[in-house]
Amino acid sequence: VEPAAPTAGPVLGRILVVEDEVEIADMLAEMLGRDGHDVLVAQSGREALALLELERVDLVVTDLHMPDLGGPELHRALVERWPELARCMMFMTGDVLAADLTGFLSKTGLPVLEKPIDPYDMRLKVRAKLAAGNGCLPAEE
Repeated sequence: VEPAAPTAGPVLGRILVVEDEVEIADMLAEMLGRDGHDVLVAQSGREALALLELERVDLVVTDLHMPDLGGPELHRALVERWPELARCMMFMTGDVLAADLTGFLSKTGLPVLEKPIDPYDMRLKVRAKLAAGNGCLPAEE
């Protein structure tokens, strides 16, 4: 039985899940959607950037390792284009982190979800990030 979403009133948002593994992306989208979030999915960092040109999101949940544009590169692109949105990110990884990635994550101070994803941990981190209200920018400026 999957744990219920943390309580204390809804903190709902529009979330972009960026994950190249279709099964994981679908599972995350379903889980977040059941919690009442509006979820968009991109299967690559480049697809995410194209989508963000058209859509406003409150949070980007991205895998650190993807073939075309991984989490660190996506973060750098957001820092250049939408700096406020770059603060509204969460990373996922299933790997033991190399020193360069550990340094990157420490520098950003952004949340990290370990794979396999713990649904309860993910819900807590998503809720906390959305509740923090980091002033994410709409796609149109």
